[in-house]
Amino acid sequence: MQDAETGQRGYLLTSDVSDLEPSYKGSEQAQSTLQELEVLVSDNPIQLKRLADVKISMEKKFKELHKTITAAQAGNIDEALALVKQNTGKWQMDNIRTLIREFISTELVLLERRKG
Repeated sequence: MQDAETGQRGYLLTSDVSDLEPSYKGSEQAQSTLQELEVLVSDNPIQLKRLADVKISMEKKFKELHKTITAAQAGNIDEALALVKQNTGKWQMDNIRTLIREFISTELVLLERRKG
């Protein structure tokens, strides 16, 4: 997700299409990792719910990334920057970080129980 956001911001600053590569790769990697995690915790409804919430926030973040990039590509850089300044993308990233911290914390507790 961070790579996706970094690519977006780089592109908005430079208008260099090559800056979008990290955005596309980051997007693919984030979605792939989420799918892997869903398989690994398929027996845990609480963790699956967290991942579903992460997925919703990721989709909203990707939508915001797409809107800003599309606006910039259409020559509407002011519109793209205004979208970024609304901080909805930041809020989604903060939400994802919180959910992932909770996910990891739960997994660590479960690991300690299994060790015991």
